Amino acid sequence: LEGPEFDIDIRYGDLMCVTQVAAFYAFALPAGLFMGIATLFFNYFIDKYIFLRRIANPPALGDQVSKKMIKQLEWTVLYFGVGQFITAKSLLVCTPGDPPTS
Repeated sequence: LEGPEFDIDIRYGDLMCVTQVAAFYAFALPAGLFMGIATLFFNYFIDKYIFLRRIANPPALGDQVSKKMIKQLEWTVLYFGVGQFITAKSLLVCTPGDPPTS
């Protein structure tokens, strides 16, 4: 089969984007975590099919890109914390026009 090259760096970027966006909005939208997991699940099988069936010669991949992406995953915890802080702060702050709750 002749096909295009498999751009692993683009695919990793997509997966990191899904992971970090799901972590950022996890506190405000818990269903987003399940949507993120479903997206990662479907991307895995789509990438596997493309990699095994549509790419002419799979490229020789080293472990450098994988190690860099694992290092980038550590930032996901920060995104989760910032998203939780922003969401919690907006829920706790009352504006002058809000009626008092008792």
